[in-house]
Amino acid sequence: MNPQSRLVQALAILAGLFIFASAFAAWGQAKTSPQSKAATIGLGGVDYVHRWSKNGQNEYTPGNDSDLARWHDMVTINVHEAVRNGDQLADLANRVLDN
Repeated sequence: MNPQSRLVQALAILAGLFIFASAFAAWGQAKTSPQSKAATIGLGGVDYVHRWSKNGQNEYTPGNDSDLARWHDMVTINVHEAVRNGDQLADLANRVLDN
């Protein structure tokens, strides 16, 4: 493997780790309150409302985009509870990139 392709691969892995870490941070900031019945997250100046979760997959859409059959903007956060350290996170990121 030449140095350029190694650099591209390293950058792709770093990008995957960044995306995963950002999603995990956003998931950690999800909040609920008595006033808002659903969890919300804010990304890019848009508040996304929790719409659905199953097996670690969590779907969020903007407040005015509530129909999951006809959404226009959606954030999906996948939680991998088995990941406990950086090596496991890197392995997960590599497997995501391979897909």
